[in-house]
Amino acid sequence: MNPLDELSTNFQQLTLSLGFVTLSQKMAPQLAHEGYFYRVNGKPNNGVFKWRCARTDLKCKGSCSTKGNTIGSNYEVTLINANHNHASNPTLLTNKERRRKIKEKATYSESKTRKILSQLCEELNSKEEIANSPSYEADRQVINRIKRKNKPEYPPQPEKLSDISLPEWLIFSLKTPAGSEVFLLHDSGKDDEERFFVFGTNEHIKLLENAHIFCDGTFDIAPKLFLQVYSIHALVHGRYSDDEKIRKLLKLPQVLAFVPSDDVMELFCELKKDISDTQVIDFYTYFEKTYVGYTIETTTWRRYKKTIVEHVKPMFEINLWNVYKRVKECIPRSNNFVEAWHNAFSSLLDHHPLIYELIDVLRKEQKTSEMNLVKLKTGIHYKRKPKYITLDERIQVIVDNYNKSKFQEFFDSLSSILYY
Repeated sequence: MNPLDELSTNFQQLTLSLGFVTLSQKMAPQLAHEGYFYRVNGKPNNGVFKWRCARTDLKCKGSCSTKGNTIGSNYEVTLINANHNHASNPTLLTNKERRRKIKEKATYSESKTRKILSQLCEELNSKEEIANSPSYEADRQVINRIKRKNKPEYPPQPEKLSDISLPEWLIFSLKTPAGSEVFLLHDSGKDDEERFFVFGTNEHIKLLENAHIFCDGTFDIAPKLFLQVYSIHALVHGRYSDDEKIRKLLKLPQVLAFVPSDDVMELFCELKKDISDTQVIDFYTYFEKTYVGYTIETTTWRRYKKTIVEHVKPMFEINLWNVYKRVKECIPRSNNFVEAWHNAFSSLLDHHPLIYELIDVLRKEQKTSEMNLVKLKTGIHYKRKPKYITLDERIQVIVDNYNKSKFQEFFDSLSSILYY
């Protein structure tokens, strides 16, 4: 074989060893090569970058060089010291790249957290990659942290109430088709030791006229120097009763859902016959026809008097909405979690999307579900909010002590912790 043929054969057998430049947590270039990670070591020389193993905590001396360090690019790697004193991590690059793309989308996109993560669900493919990926909560926190950084530049935190000076753009509402309105309705003044602000629009003030008004204060979101944030709400196109007795009677349908289904009709009829409020009677009549059922008595006089009692079934059978057995067996009482999923999933799409877009998003959601299953199987569990756990435990205790002969006591206890 002549030298030219030998050179050609060697070139054909040559396999380039490529590395990929990703982003470190400190937002600096980081080279990934064969499961090891390197950071730039010194300044480039004639376009050649030297890299040193990122595991400086282990004093690893692995090193290499490339002819570039652009994030998201591949480069041929020349090994200088291929000996590492630790094992490689082949799945780490995939998760680093996914995290880098999450940060990019969080920076430049207005999309919600779930939509951003759905768009990147195809980044992870193997079970090992999925099992070692961050949790949904960790990804959510990263996205929220980046979005907070991209918020407008606000004035610094005031030390005193008199130091507060609102920028002009905060004094006006966001632009609408009708234009901007003054949003700052009242400022008690810098000289007021208990300074306060009132925000709203004239249009919303009009809604308070002749309407049911609801007021509430919260401490959790109150800024420094303020005790609470107090809000005023108007009930628009709705009804509300502040009569505690009527409020309790309106909770009866909820309470009946927690008694044995065989007792529902009898207990309902017992309570209904003592109701005098016409609006409550109208509501109970509707509930009776739709969810409980009722009886019709007819009398015939052929030869002798005969009374025929006919039961009229409701539109929705009691067993469809009664949850007594589900509570006793510790099974979820409702499909609220399904509704929550529907709401979250709907946020991924525009109204009336193209069928092809819908199918594609369904594919991505299916992939997300698969990833969640892998996480569950590898020890990651998603906990419910403590307040809902506490409510379920209280309901469980009340239902366990149910006694038909003491229904009024059961009604009082359960209606006091249920909301409608």
